[in-house]
Amino acid sequence: MCIRDRACIIITVAEMYLKSKMHKARMMRTAVASIQRVLQTDNVWCSGSNKIEIRGKMPTPEQIKLMSILPGLGNIRVADAPTEENAKKGLTTPTGGALLAEGAGGLPVLHDQNVVCLMSGGLDSPVAAYQMMVRGCTVSGVHYLNSTNETSSVMDKNRLIAKRMSEIQGVFQMRFVDISQLQAEIVARIRPLNRTLLYKWYMLYISGLLDSHAKPTSDVVAVSNSRKALAAAGKPPVLADERHQNLLLVVGDSVGQVASQTPQNIYSLYSMQAMAAAAVCIEKVGTMRGGDDSSDEDDSDAEEDDGEEKKPKAKKKKLAPHIGLDGEAVPRSAKATTLDRAFKDMIFKPVIAPLVGSNKMDIVDIARKIGTYELSILPGGDCCQYMMCKVGANLGIGRKVLKGSVKVIPQLTLPIVAETYRNGELECTHEEVLVLEPPFKSEAQFKGIASLRGTPSSTPTGSPTTAAPVAKTAHIDPVDEGIINFDVAAGGDMCAEAANAFVNAPRGNPNSLHRTGREARMAVEKVRSDIANKLNSGLAGNWVNDVVGAPTGVKNSFKSADFLFTSGGTESNNIALNGCRVIRDEWSHPSTKGKEQESAATANLPAVQVYDLVHHETGSVRTTFPKHPDAVRIHVDASQGLCKVDLSKIDFTNVDTIAFSSHKINGPQGVGILYIRDAEKRLKDGTIRPLVVGGN
Repeated sequence: MCIRDRACIIITVAEMYLKSKMHKARMMRTAVASIQRVLQTDNVWCSGSNKIEIRGKMPTPEQIKLMSILPGLGNIRVADAPTEENAKKGLTTPTGGALLAEGAGGLPVLHDQNVVCLMSGGLDSPVAAYQMMVRGCTVSGVHYLNSTNETSSVMDKNRLIAKRMSEIQGVFQMRFVDISQLQAEIVARIRPLNRTLLYKWYMLYISGLLDSHAKPTSDVVAVSNSRKALAAAGKPPVLADERHQNLLLVVGDSVGQVASQTPQNIYSLYSMQAMAAAAVCIEKVGTMRGGDDSSDEDDSDAEEDDGEEKKPKAKKKKLAPHIGLDGEAVPRSAKATTLDRAFKDMIFKPVIAPLVGSNKMDIVDIARKIGTYELSILPGGDCCQYMMCKVGANLGIGRKVLKGSVKVIPQLTLPIVAETYRNGELECTHEEVLVLEPPFKSEAQFKGIASLRGTPSSTPTGSPTTAAPVAKTAHIDPVDEGIINFDVAAGGDMCAEAANAFVNAPRGNPNSLHRTGREARMAVEKVRSDIANKLNSGLAGNWVNDVVGAPTGVKNSFKSADFLFTSGGTESNNIALNGCRVIRDEWSHPSTKGKEQESAATANLPAVQVYDLVHHETGSVRTTFPKHPDAVRIHVDASQGLCKVDLSKIDFTNVDTIAFSSHKINGPQGVGILYIRDAEKRLKDGTIRPLVVGGN
C-alpha cells in the first residue's frame, strides 16, 4: 500500500446508536466534511459504520487538538497496521491503537437546526453555545452593545470569541445590536431595582426577532415583527421564506448565579417572552383579517328578489384538514388558516439554558478546553454589567410588574451590524435595522407614549409613535462633477457616502451621560472597533492584494483601544515623534522630519526609526521594518497605504506607532488616526507625549 493511502489516524463517530440508516449516513458525511475542513485535505474516508480514517500525512498537534473539540467525534487514535493473522484472512482494515485525544462526543453540526445564543462576552455564553453545537445545532450569536467607554474593547473580545466559534463550527454569524436608545428609555422610565431584569427581558425578546443567515435585500436589511412598522420606517421587509428560522434561544444562565437567574425571575422572564409573542401574534391575526370576521361565517341568507335571474353561488374552496395535537384530522376554517399563518411567523422561541445546573468550575474547565477562557477574561465588562443596580436588583419580579414596565417603553429603531466568520477569519459584514415595537399595545398606550414623546396624541392605533430618523443627504457641488483627480496621492475628494455619514453623525459630547452624549460615544467606539477589525482581517485594503516580498501567514493583532483620533496624518506623526530624535530616509514625508537629527540639543533624546509604508511620490511599498541599533521605537507613516495595500499581509508586530489619514481615502479632511501599541500604558508612562494637554 502506498504511504499516502495508508491510514494514520482512526476516529470514531459518537452516538450512532438508535439512528436510522439514512441518519447515520448523514452524520458520517457531516463528520467527514468537518475533518476535511480542519485538515484542508480530501484524504479523509469513512471506514465501516462509525469510523473515519485519515490517510497520508500525520496531522499536526494543533490540528489534533482542534479535532478533539469538533462536535460529533469520539476518540482519536493512531491507526495500527493489521496483524499478520488478519492479513492472512484478507482483513486489511487498520485498527485503533494508542489514544491521541478524547473527542467531544455528541452529534455533528447539522445545518437545518439553527439556534441563536446570547453572547455577553463572559465565560458562560461561549460554553453554552458550544454545548448546543455538540448536540448537533448550528449556532449564531448576538451581542448587545452598551454606550460606554469599553464598547470597542467588548466588541474586540466578542469578535475573537466569534472567530474561535467559527473554527469549531466552520461558519459563525455574530450580530452586534446597538441598544443605547433602549437603555436611555429604561433609565428614564424604570426604577433602578427593575432595570437589570427589564434589560434581560428585552435581550430575549429582541433575540427572538432575529434569524440567522438573513439574505440582504439591499445594503441595509430591515428586520421586524411588523410589516406596517417597516413601511412607515421606509425599510424593505425580509420575508420569512428568505431566511432560515432560528428554532431556539440559547443563554448561559446558571440558577442562582445572579439576580436575573433566580428561579422566580427565570419564570417571569421566560414566560413573559411567550406572552409578548402571543400579543404580537394576535395583532398579526387582526392585521391579516382586517378586523372583519365575516369571512368566517357561512353566508346562507337568501338574496333579495330584484327581478333578475339569480346567479349560482361560487363554491368555497375546501381547505386541507389540520392535524390536531391528538393526531386526528381537524377541519380547517379561514380563521384557523389565518391563525396558522400568524403562529408560523411568531417571534417566540423556546429558551434553552444548557448550563442551568452546572457548577462554575465545570464551566471554566470546558472554556479552557475549547479555547475561549483566555478570550473571555480579556479586559472589558460584559453587556450584563451595564444595568446592574448598586443597591441590588429585584430577586423576584412578578409578571405584572414586568409587563407594566414593558408597556412604557416606546417604539425604537435599533441598528445592527452582522458579521460572518469562516474558519477563524472574517468573511463578510452587513448592516441591518430592527424596528422594535411595543409588544403589548393598546390605543390608550399609544396616546400615553405620544404625550410622553411630545408627539400629537391623535396618533392612530398601530402607527409607529417614533418614526425612523430621516437621514440627511450631503450636498455635492455640481461644479466638481466630471473632474478626474490625478492628484489623489495628495488627497482625494470626499465621496458621497462619507459626506452623508459626516452630516448624520451624532452631535453630542461623547463624554456626556445624556442621550446625545451616549449616541456620540457609541458612534466613536464602533468606528474605533471597526478600524481594528478591518485591519486585522484585511478588509481595509484590497486594491493591491499581493504585496511583493510580503511575508505569508502574518497574524497582526490590533486592539481597538489603541487607536486615537487626531486632526490628520501630520498631527498623528508629530504625536508619535514628539520629544524624540528621528532616524529616517531623506525622501520621507516632511511631517515625519521631527527635530534636527544632528542637533546638539537632541543628541540625548530617545531615537525613533521612521518608515513610509508607501512612498508619497514613487508609490513603492515597504514590507519590512528593521530597527536601527540606536532606535528605541519604530514608527510607520501608513497614510498612503490605507485601503490601497492589504495591511493584513504586512508584519507590524515590531511596529510601535502607525499614522493614518482620512482624506487619502476619500474621507473628510481634518481626520486622522494614530495607532499606539499599548496606548494606555505608554501615554501614562510618558513614552508617547501628546502635543496638547487638557480635556478628556
